[in-house]
Amino acid sequence: MACHLAIGWRGRQLLALGIAALLLFIGSAWLQTRLQDCSAFWPCMSLYNTAVDGSLNPEAGSPVSSVGSSQPIPQCPDQRFQMSRVVREFTDAVTEDQDVLLEHYLSGWEELVKFMEALGSVLGFISQDVTGKIGVVRELALGGSDRASGDAYRTLRSMIRMELARGIVNFRVKTASGCRTVLVLNRALKWLELFLEKLGRDKRRSPSELCREAYLQALARHHSWLMQRAAELAFLAVPERPEFLHIVCARDERGVARVLGSALPAIGRVYNLTRDTLAEHNMLNLP
Repeated sequence: MACHLAIGWRGRQLLALGIAALLLFIGSAWLQTRLQDCSAFWPCMSLYNTAVDGSLNPEAGSPVSSVGSSQPIPQCPDQRFQMSRVVREFTDAVTEDQDVLLEHYLSGWEELVKFMEALGSVLGFISQDVTGKIGVVRELALGGSDRASGDAYRTLRSMIRMELARGIVNFRVKTASGCRTVLVLNRALKWLELFLEKLGRDKRRSPSELCREAYLQALARHHSWLMQRAAELAFLAVPERPEFLHIVCARDERGVARVLGSALPAIGRVYNLTRDTLAEHNMLNLP
């Protein structure tokens, strides 16, 4: 069923809510599937050619933010989601030695959860799963009585080294390791990045259709027929473009280009670095 069916906003909302129970039941499978990584990410992002550089401040011991857009992203008053926070957290997540600070990575994801929630409750089955996985990594970082173990979850590379050394990662059986949890989160990050990128490039088609297309390109082939149909129905409830402009606090299409011109490179850089780091240890296909 295509996402461009000529039905009203209320009709689409009721249709999507009618399958909410089904989505909640099968939603956990959404983030468990393998995502085919885009091997030509930056060419796909040629529209957004501004660079984002996060360098480590030797005195502060944390990355220094540098946003790709020449103009600051506007703040939306009385709104939970702020794209500027997404840019700040994902920019600050990358260190000078090309590692990923997990706290900033998770905080950036928490801001994207607010974005998904702003799109409507029908995407709640995704945001709830993401929130749960953020909690898993944060719980591991606490370390319990094992302070050394908790400290290992400061960066992606230190987490990988520790979990491999302790045999926490299993390449044949599913385990609740930090490596696997971050892998699953990063797969979902690619789907969301594709959706945002399409929203920036294609002004003619509706966000619901673009969301569906990103899903078909990124995840549909890994899902059952039933889940594919349920997901496509859910995308019918994605708001129209004027609502999307409001969510990202843009007055017009130029404002959208400015916002995404900062957000997409920041998200893409963290996604690529996380993917490549996991790939170095053959972790892209963990069960």
